[in-house]
Amino acid sequence: MRNKRRVVIALYHRGRLSLGDNRQRLGYEAYHWGILIMPKKPREGHRLPLSSAYDATDILLIDPETHEDLNPNLDWFFRSQHDIDPSATGQLIGRIIVGKLPNHLSKSDLDTILAGVPLPSKDASPPQSCVTWALAALGALQNAGLAWTFAIEPFRDWALAYGDRCMVNMGQSNVCEYKGEEK
Repeated sequence: MRNKRRVVIALYHRGRLSLGDNRQRLGYEAYHWGILIMPKKPREGHRLPLSSAYDATDILLIDPETHEDLNPNLDWFFRSQHDIDPSATGQLIGRIIVGKLPNHLSKSDLDTILAGVPLPSKDASPPQSCVTWALAALGALQNAGLAWTFAIEPFRDWALAYGDRCMVNMGQSNVCEYKGEEK
């Protein structure tokens, strides 16, 4: 069936953390990694297709009414957002298509799969991050038959190099497919 939704690893720049010495020091964590589920074609009037975005984050979370910090310990939490323009933040630098979803799979089913991926642990050694979560989420999608099967570690290295190339020539056209080598 044509026009299936795409499973995408999304790379976002993190300002100064993605540049120069910080990029070298932080390695994979120089970029924010997440999962996008996006249709092949954008809706009329949109630059990119409205998408569902999933990630693990430890950001400051402010209650819009009380202005209270809801995440004072900066704990990791799962975030899902639906019907968003992934380019709206201006931080999206690259998209890597890693699979296509069957049309019968609902957002709710996908939410359940990705919400079940373990969050990064603050005390882990080596340290864990959004990258750890995104790669574990990719593995969960592969295990469910919802992403193409390839080895994760070579993909991680390839995706980091792709992010570096995207930073040199930023723009919405930074999208590619990765099928890697079969496991």
